Amino acid sequence: MNTTRIRQARVRADGASVTAQLCEYVVDARYEAVPDDVRELAKLSVLDAVACMVGGSTLAPSRIAFDLFAEMGGVPEATIFGTDRRLPVLHAAYLNSASANALDFDDTASGHPGATVIPPALAIAEKQRSSGRQLLLAIVLGYEVGLRVVSAIQPSTERWRQVSSSATPQTFGAVTAASKLLGLTLDQTQIAFGLAGSGAPVPSIRKFGTRDGGPISWLKNNYGASSWSGVLAAQLAARHFIGPKTILDGAHGFWIMAGSDQCDFDEFVRGLGDEYWIRRVSFKPYSCCRYLHAAVDAVRLICSEAQLDVDEIREIRVASIAHLATFTNYQPLNPFDIEFSLPYALALTALGVPPGYAWLSSETLSNPHVAALARKVHVVVDPDAEQRFAAGHPHETTVTISTESEQFEKRIGVALGHPRNPLGPDALYAKFRRLVDPVWGEARASALLERIAQLETCKDVSMLFHETA
Repeated sequence: MNTTRIRQARVRADGASVTAQLCEYVVDARYEAVPDDVRELAKLSVLDAVACMVGGSTLAPSRIAFDLFAEMGGVPEATIFGTDRRLPVLHAAYLNSASANALDFDDTASGHPGATVIPPALAIAEKQRSSGRQLLLAIVLGYEVGLRVVSAIQPSTERWRQVSSSATPQTFGAVTAASKLLGLTLDQTQIAFGLAGSGAPVPSIRKFGTRDGGPISWLKNNYGASSWSGVLAAQLAARHFIGPKTILDGAHGFWIMAGSDQCDFDEFVRGLGDEYWIRRVSFKPYSCCRYLHAAVDAVRLICSEAQLDVDEIREIRVASIAHLATFTNYQPLNPFDIEFSLPYALALTALGVPPGYAWLSSETLSNPHVAALARKVHVVVDPDAEQRFAAGHPHETTVTISTESEQFEKRIGVALGHPRNPLGPDALYAKFRRLVDPVWGEARASALLERIAQLETCKDVSMLFHETA
């Protein structure tokens, strides 16, 4: 039987609720108070998200959604990345958020926070003709609030195995960024939070496809709906729409609406203004689910250090948490299936195929060499890794590659891209060029890369994209 666990927040002297405290922080925040390293992280997050949006726009689910919204038409307010079209802000928020996560190459931190912060922020900033500093501040705040909500309502491990979704709480990242850029008052921001929470997508990840034999749902994490709800909420609040002002508070608050069995209310506000949660974000070196990355790291390192001939590999054994066994699709049907197939991710890594477009191509799906190597991957549960994961640590993974005569083993505690094992700016620049150049061309990619690097000097974000077209 599940037991509900609630840790109450410290009550401020004026009795302000956690919703009110978060909203007050958002309204009062100023760019000048943001530390230099956080500003740089925000720019790198924009760079990475733009690359993922442009790259993700090439996949069939993004093209289908774009065609639908393009048929609807509307006022050309915001850029649809990977195209030369502009559509209404709500359309742009939905489409660009879905595209950001389409390749599964976007940043992570108990979800994919950038996918529901940066696309809506860029859409609103383009319409509002906000400055680069206003945009960067809104993005920092979106990460701050969104990640705090995700963490505060994180369910127990038992409940997480039943009900889970990052899209549900990440709606607050979208509404935060949108509210700040729209210049909402404290009262309006609280209402926007209430409307966003009321309209957030349900926690649907357990019907995602990994546990039902696939294929993976093309909605994936449903981040388009998160961003749509967050932007719509802020726009309605700006027009004096009425909504609940204490959405995060109490026994009937958002945590239980989102399907959790516990809430740490202090987590919403602990260290607010001193800590910056964007520092906790990981950038992804591989275009697959983050749960697979430690194993991919291990295979990459073994193959590089041992100079293995892949034709000699007899088995790739992966020992990790039990959850990893839900990613053992040996017969992916489409690119989204590959993103969640551990056997294919490891086979492609061993074969030296670069992550991104090549991993998710039709040629990869039909390549018998990849399929044969993927069938040599086997997953077992590591009780120690499972215990540490349940205690909140990154999941440790041990990979053993066996040939006819030798065994090679590598244990990864923290996957590449984590703040404790970071992916540097040069790697992110290279990733940007690899994804953007084939879609928008080298000249346009170069101009956009330079403008993002100097984003704090930009007076009008709308020109960031129009001048590179």
